[in-house]
Amino acid sequence: MSAEKTDFSNLVKGILGLAEEHGIAPHENARRLKSDDDQAQTVQNAIHKLSEITPASPLQIRTIHHFSCSGGTMLAKCIASMSNTVVLNEVDPLSAIPFRGDLDRFSPTDLIALMHQSGSPPEPELVAKLFGNSIQQVAQTLEQSGKTLVLRDHTHGHFLYGAGRDNRYTLKRILEDAELPLLSLVTVRHPVRSYQSMVKMGWDGHLTPNTFDEYCKRYLSFLEAYEGTPVVQYENFVADPIQVMQTICEHLELGFFEDFQDVFDSFKFSGDSGRTSGTIEPRPPTPIDDAILAQLNCSSYHELVEKLNYDSEVHGENGS
Repeated sequence: MSAEKTDFSNLVKGILGLAEEHGIAPHENARRLKSDDDQAQTVQNAIHKLSEITPASPLQIRTIHHFSCSGGTMLAKCIASMSNTVVLNEVDPLSAIPFRGDLDRFSPTDLIALMHQSGSPPEPELVAKLFGNSIQQVAQTLEQSGKTLVLRDHTHGHFLYGAGRDNRYTLKRILEDAELPLLSLVTVRHPVRSYQSMVKMGWDGHLTPNTFDEYCKRYLSFLEAYEGTPVVQYENFVADPIQVMQTICEHLELGFFEDFQDVFDSFKFSGDSGRTSGTIEPRPPTPIDDAILAQLNCSSYHELVEKLNYDSEVHGENGS
């Protein structure tokens, strides 16, 4: 048999073997072939049927990012209500918050916490690698059962906790370094309103220095870290939940469940510090504290509202 005929025969066997894996070319047919014409026709049929098979979509991780008191928990609940979607809430593998003065916390399933408690804290590079590998395994397992993984970032521990604007790796950077393809989204709220809500919760005390100017600078650092990521405004969402949630699902490639408003409040997530009502709608504006109003002349604030496409004068906006 010539080399060309041998190569052709091997090609036929390879294509028929692939077709057999998909149940479209029983191996018995291959044994019945009597001529090159029969082979050519069978190969042509197999190639045609193989071309109709939709290739499996590559593994994809979705991430959402926002500041505290900006409606993030409500949005995360709504996303969790979408078809076959699993949300892991307030994720930050490099967070220092759990390990300050709480090193004896019972953490039998938390490998990173146990390493911190061991007296030999892990290097950030090791934590990032462990986290990236774990998320990949979780996402693959969920994908096999037809589910999609969404990670809600805990940006408060990264950008609003402690002194200085933390330059460590973002959640997005960690996943990118793990070579995991991402679809990401940033959600925002008018900074005066989110800051006022944060003051009301007492979380502004996590900032050093504790000023509105510093808050705006941290917000700008956050936006810089996620530059190029699509942005959704909280105010638009509460004004038209269905339309905005459709846009979110299109961007994150999630199946849209139109009755999400009936079920979203059944999810119980940490960080749920704002609304107590299960209804998504604009709220009457509340007066801005005089102490905050006195700080609105800082340049960082004006830079921030311009970047976020908000009016620097706060009026008619949704209250805390």
